[in-house]
Amino acid sequence: MAEAAVLDRDMLVLRDASNAVTEIDIRYRVGDINVKRELRDAREQAFAAYSLARLALLRDGILTTEKDLEDMRDLKRQIDEAGDTQDLIVAVLQLVQLFVKLGI
Repeated sequence: MAEAAVLDRDMLVLRDASNAVTEIDIRYRVGDINVKRELRDAREQAFAAYSLARLALLRDGILTTEKDLEDMRDLKRQIDEAGDTQDLIVAVLQLVQLFVKLGI
């Protein structure tokens, strides 16, 4: 029973991570040329780190904690609520740090 709960938590983190990188991509695509220029590097870092974290989380034996899930949800909220590009970039870079942690 505990194993199913852990797998569910991993899947929840993956779902929230996917939603976060999708929101970053949407914000990038609808942004003007200045937003795209400012956000490009952080967006690319997020996608690369997400890919590595996703692969790690899909392997057996890599488990997320309740804190990881809380952090993921908090960062997704920050991305959704970012009022300007600089706030979004800060949230994206924090997301990259979480992805790196999850990918190790």
